[in-house]
Amino acid sequence: MIAEKIEKLLKQLTFFFFVSAIAIIIIISIASFIQIKNLLTTSDWVEHSYQVIIASNKISANITYIEAMQIEYLLFPNQNHKAEYDRTLTALKPSLIILSNMVSDNPAQYRRATDIDLLVQRKLKLIDTINASTITNKVNTAELTDIFSENKAISFQIRHEIDQFIQEENLLLKSRNDTLKKQTKFNILLLSCGQIVSLIFLACAFIILYRSRKEINSKERQLRGIIDGAKDIIIVVDPKMRFLIFNEAFKNEFMTLFNKEVKIGMSFQEALNDAPPQYKNNILNLWTESLEATAPYSKYFQLEIDNTVHSYEINSNKLYDGKKLLGAVQIARNITERIKEQEELKKSHIKLQKAMEELKNKNEKITILLEMSDVVLAVSSLSELSEITSKYALQILDFSHGYTYIMHPSRNLLETDSHWGSPKSLTKQFTPDDCWALRLGKIHQYVKSTDLVCTHATEDIFYMCVPLRAQNDIFGLLYIEFDKTFAGKLEGNDKLMVGAFAEVTALALANVTLRENLRFQSIRDPLTTLYNRRYLQEFFFKMIAQAERNRQPISILMLDLDHFKRINDVHGHEAGDLVLKQFSKVLLNNIRPGDIAARYGGEEFIVILHNTDLKIAVNRANLIRSNVASLSIKYGTDFLGNITVSIGIASYPQNGKDSKTLIEIADKALYLAKNSGRNKVMSSENLTSPSLENK
Repeated sequence: MIAEKIEKLLKQLTFFFFVSAIAIIIIISIASFIQIKNLLTTSDWVEHSYQVIIASNKISANITYIEAMQIEYLLFPNQNHKAEYDRTLTALKPSLIILSNMVSDNPAQYRRATDIDLLVQRKLKLIDTINASTITNKVNTAELTDIFSENKAISFQIRHEIDQFIQEENLLLKSRNDTLKKQTKFNILLLSCGQIVSLIFLACAFIILYRSRKEINSKERQLRGIIDGAKDIIIVVDPKMRFLIFNEAFKNEFMTLFNKEVKIGMSFQEALNDAPPQYKNNILNLWTESLEATAPYSKYFQLEIDNTVHSYEINSNKLYDGKKLLGAVQIARNITERIKEQEELKKSHIKLQKAMEELKNKNEKITILLEMSDVVLAVSSLSELSEITSKYALQILDFSHGYTYIMHPSRNLLETDSHWGSPKSLTKQFTPDDCWALRLGKIHQYVKSTDLVCTHATEDIFYMCVPLRAQNDIFGLLYIEFDKTFAGKLEGNDKLMVGAFAEVTALALANVTLRENLRFQSIRDPLTTLYNRRYLQEFFFKMIAQAERNRQPISILMLDLDHFKRINDVHGHEAGDLVLKQFSKVLLNNIRPGDIAARYGGEEFIVILHNTDLKIAVNRANLIRSNVASLSIKYGTDFLGNITVSIGIASYPQNGKDSKTLIEIADKALYLAKNSGRNKVMSSENLTSPSLENK
């Protein structure tokens, strides 16, 4: 069947080449006829250009001859010269008309020919005028001189126009000659190529006829080579399941499976005589089904030999000659390696899915972390930060439990701030030396028995300590506990989340600490740590409003250290600062929560006592004065002497209902105490003397 198809194809190719050769010859003949016709046309135009040039030159020669005859006639008047002039003139006029007709198809040249004709007519008139003047002896007149000059100019113009005319015609002649050459070359090339192509097509037709049989045999050998070279198993059997064709792949596979060589004409029954019965029956049933199938047959087939599973994908089709069944062709592919690859692919897919889940989880946690970084920027206190840190740790560090420890301002203690999950460690506070992470200044973890154990942790817990470092300072510690089954696997995304969470938390701690420090500095005196004057004025206003609502008294103590300038002058300002600090401690130790002590300016201080009347305030003031007097302050090797304080007292609402009035009265009482010998307590009740009250 294949040979018949090839033979039919070769016949079609032979017919195609013969018809093509004849068609090419006809096309070339028609094209050659057209080219020859174009060649003759171009040749006529070349001849026409030559004729135009000759006519132009003839006109130029006649004009020159007429001028020569005129000169000779003027020098030697003779009737013979006149007759020759008339004859030349008679020949010149038709030449001009012929020239104009020859270039009538070229507007530019026709215009030049017309101009030449007009110039020649004008020149002939001038010649006639000159000749007439010669006969009447008017040769030397001025008018004749002008005519001679005009005649000379027209002669020059005629020659110039004729030269331009001839030059343009020469350009046309060159162009037409070039076209003629190109057409000639193209015609030669067309004829040559056409003959060569037609000969090639004829030769191809003869070669195909000659090699057709040989090609069929070659195709059969190639087909056999393709079948034998195929990796798939190819078998063709007749209806009695005898081998008609098989390739090397089937032969080798059968030898590998059953250690037997198969041959053409051998039946499957014979080939499987020595095979185990289960294999023999399975294979025979497979071929029986393929021969009985009414449609293309496909099946997945497995054989287990020597504990090795061989997998095959089998496709079978019946072969017919018309309606007669010739047999069946079966193509089997060993897909054992493919099955293994699919298993590996499934494993890879599972790994990929796991990686995708991890990536999704990572992205979600990064989103939460970004949200956390935005939220902590708005935190205003450590308590708020503690709550937020605990909330987000549950989401970001969901694989762990732990605490967030905050470094105490003293830098010698860490205290529990918040926690997430259910950490096993019960340590609420510890020193920096109790943690290896703080001592080493980097992350420390305990995941195996050889790792160092922090004092604040226990050996039965896998954990990690992460210093909360920001702005080159440590603000706290992140303590993270893991399950024993999880601790050794902390890597990749989880490790990244721990670092990122610690960094955000550290920056938030630094931010909150900075805010609190700034707030402290804005309301506290940096030397004494007492409230400053600005805060005092704001707080005093609020206390008066509250006292008015609750109908409670308020007392204000204005204090001034006696002879403080002398301490600065004798011992220096550092000694004075030491006295102010010690004095501030006395004030803080002698007031209640809710009372306020503030540095009013220099060595002046104010204490506001809520819900305290004037009498009780006097007692409190005397207690403060007594405690100050008992101070023994040493600066270096020198004792600073006795420190005393003078105190003035005013009370709300007894002495006034606004802060300004109360401070003024307390200041007057203080002034009275100073003038009365210092180291005394004076209240508004002592301001009985008008002279003193006004001081």
